[in-house]
Amino acid sequence: MIRILIVDDEEIERVALEKILTTHLDQVEVVATVGNGREAIEKTGELKPDLLLMDIQMPGFNGLEAIERIREKFSTIKVVIVSSYDTFTFAQQAIRLGVKDYLLKPSKVQAIVETIRKLCDEIVQERSHRIASKEETDHRIQKVLPILESEYVSRLLFDQVPAIDLEEMSNFMGIAVQPPASVIVVSIQWREDWGQQDRSLKDFMCEMQAELRGRDDMMVGSVSGHILPLLCFHRKGEERRLIGKMMEQIRRLDCRDTKLHIGLGVGRAKAVLDDLRFSYQEALIACSDLGMGQGYRIRFYDDLSQEQGKDHKRLRVERKLIEAIRNERWQDTKEIIFGFLSVSEQRQTTLEEAKQRLYGHFLLLIHLLDEMGVKEVPATILLRGQSYMELWQEARVKIEELDVAYQRFQQNAQFDAFDQVKKYIEEHFMEDLSLEQLAKFVQLSPFYLSKCFKEVFGISYVDYMTQCRISRAKEYIRQGGLSFKEIAYEVGYHDPNYFSRVFKKTCGLSPSQYRDKMKTI
Repeated sequence: MIRILIVDDEEIERVALEKILTTHLDQVEVVATVGNGREAIEKTGELKPDLLLMDIQMPGFNGLEAIERIREKFSTIKVVIVSSYDTFTFAQQAIRLGVKDYLLKPSKVQAIVETIRKLCDEIVQERSHRIASKEETDHRIQKVLPILESEYVSRLLFDQVPAIDLEEMSNFMGIAVQPPASVIVVSIQWREDWGQQDRSLKDFMCEMQAELRGRDDMMVGSVSGHILPLLCFHRKGEERRLIGKMMEQIRRLDCRDTKLHIGLGVGRAKAVLDDLRFSYQEALIACSDLGMGQGYRIRFYDDLSQEQGKDHKRLRVERKLIEAIRNERWQDTKEIIFGFLSVSEQRQTTLEEAKQRLYGHFLLLIHLLDEMGVKEVPATILLRGQSYMELWQEARVKIEELDVAYQRFQQNAQFDAFDQVKKYIEEHFMEDLSLEQLAKFVQLSPFYLSKCFKEVFGISYVDYMTQCRISRAKEYIRQGGLSFKEIAYEVGYHDPNYFSRVFKKTCGLSPSQYRDKMKTI
């Protein structure tokens, strides 16, 4: 049905119009009749009609003033003026306000019916177009949501300060991000005697990534090497039950293949989102503590901390490894590994325990290098030495392999890589750019790119992309000719409302306020 509001200060005119419309047009419903402009404004906000039939000369607000107020909030409402005044000034104002037609009193019934029927057909067509447009927009949003989710996780784990639109992203994705939250890292390794290629392992990781995205208490990050980071939102004390259920979900996914070793490292719950990067480090350490065990295993950093003591050297080694790699101190990294072996041998630590700890250190080190962007990192960790002498030799061989990969990374690193990324953003900001896509463009890891871009330019890559989008949106607004919805799509936003919120956060003005300000300059 087409909902119509009749506005006229003469009751007889209101009654006559309502009778004509309801008698000759089956698809219309007169939702109300009112006698002045102020009531018209109130009823429009309350009833949301599709079409207004508006007189001009009325007490209080006249018809043209009421139309102007109404169209500020409800730009899609059709308006037909029904008046005995046909002056050029009124007609000119009506055109400026977007009035669809002008019926002079008295009008023949046939003229009124034909005019309203034509507008009803137009409203029906526009409804169909809006539905189709919404379906297309929803489809586009569904395609981009997994990218946004991974992007969100990356920003929380790798950026020092979340981007200005982090809250807007969670609203757009429809996810209630409520701390406390823990970071989980899922580590997957093939059995040592299984010669499967990494390609199949990556396929399984991606399959698991898609499977876990269906949970409403979790956000899934990007696969990095053999690691998948997750954010788990839970009530205090419920994390163990939730993570146990998640492991069962992974086991069901892997039921066809018993050649995998799957470990979950769980960081401590954090009450502030900015602290989740620390939970991520704890999760990595907990995962590395799983050592060379087989099957499905879960390790909580809380348990590890209580067993070893918060200041125990075992935990400090992992923290030093993370700090050294994140700050690109490769020589310190090698010294930490060999220092651990030396202390273990001096203290006569059992060979089996030393192998377990060394395996965990190498597992952490390999992931950190992969996260940094070091390519061709040997993923296999074989520690079969039957004496400390043999274990030293295996450690040296492994360090040499990693050293070669790291030095190759350093030699191939282009100093203009970040300038290339900046230029790429400037040329492609209207597309669905993800951190992974930008990293792939310059062959760096997402973490390393995010970290260094901010260090080089003093702004995160996502804030720079937002600047580019809003700058172009300002140009479109100044030029005129495009609706705000069209501008949103042109600069890379899938949701016009989200675009408006980001625009206002960035500029301090809404798009319409910015447009009005430009008109006065």
